[in-house]
Amino acid sequence: MNQPLVSVIVLTYNQQDYIARNLDAILSQEVDFDYEIILGEDASQDRTADICREYQARYPDRIVLQINPQNKGLVRNYVDCVLMSRGKYIADCGGDDFWLDPRKMQREVDMLESHPSLSLVYANWQNYHQQTGQFERNNLDFNQEILDLSDFGPQTAARFLDDCWRPAIVLSAACYRKSLLEDVWQEHPEFFSGEHCVAEDIPVTALLLSRGPACYLPCDHLAYRVLDESLSHSKDGQRYYRFATDSFYQRMQIAEYLGIDHKSLKHVFATQYANFLHYAFLHRQGGLARRLSEGAALAGYEPSLKERLKLAYLKLFGK
Repeated sequence: MNQPLVSVIVLTYNQQDYIARNLDAILSQEVDFDYEIILGEDASQDRTADICREYQARYPDRIVLQINPQNKGLVRNYVDCVLMSRGKYIADCGGDDFWLDPRKMQREVDMLESHPSLSLVYANWQNYHQQTGQFERNNLDFNQEILDLSDFGPQTAARFLDDCWRPAIVLSAACYRKSLLEDVWQEHPEFFSGEHCVAEDIPVTALLLSRGPACYLPCDHLAYRVLDESLSHSKDGQRYYRFATDSFYQRMQIAEYLGIDHKSLKHVFATQYANFLHYAFLHRQGGLARRLSEGAALAGYEPSLKERLKLAYLKLFGK
């Protein structure tokens, strides 16, 4: 293969029922450039690794297969796969998701090549409900191309970080310029590791938006598979709240690095505060309660009477 223009990152773990559809959609892309697929198999306990080996054997010039002997976790696996990549641009697609449009990559790369200042190009997506097999459009109201070459910097990143329920940018429906992140990875590895680093898309997207503008294309490029149980949509209350709190602290860490005032994240803080406090109250997490109090003061958030009573209880009886 010639030097690939795009590297497609695919992470997979225990996804034997989904990974073939993912890879088929990527391999069917209609493009006029070379691309590679960096396939990070994270020590699955089902047949996922066998399926990955079968695809790599069929497409040895297209697929670079990395089978991890031990589970690295989502973020470490992502970073390692990107470091292996050779492309000028990075696209990715979660192992249980799949692309909907065979012109997805070509459309996004054309825009990046035409506008050298762009950090990324993104598009719309649909939810795919695994249980029913039904597609559902998300509630984004963007029906035309959005391109403002002056819209980037810390405050643009702040808008993304402050949107906790409906982020406009989903990396699996995007393509971005790899070079913009390379220096950050060298200087600040803590953004992609550590106790609260639970997702790769939060730091990647925020850092890209701080360095260059983004372009939105009004196309459905991705099917986001909605499962009954996943890391970010767990029925296990303790698991869910742990993920939510870690995700919040990850946002705050990026905001501090970019010099974003905590008050710029007031919406996400107010939306999540009750959830975090409830988690702390159920598990008597006094340390978490103290951090919430500090964060509330920084963000200018005034807790309700009920929330103040929970905080008082945790100060007395929390661990």
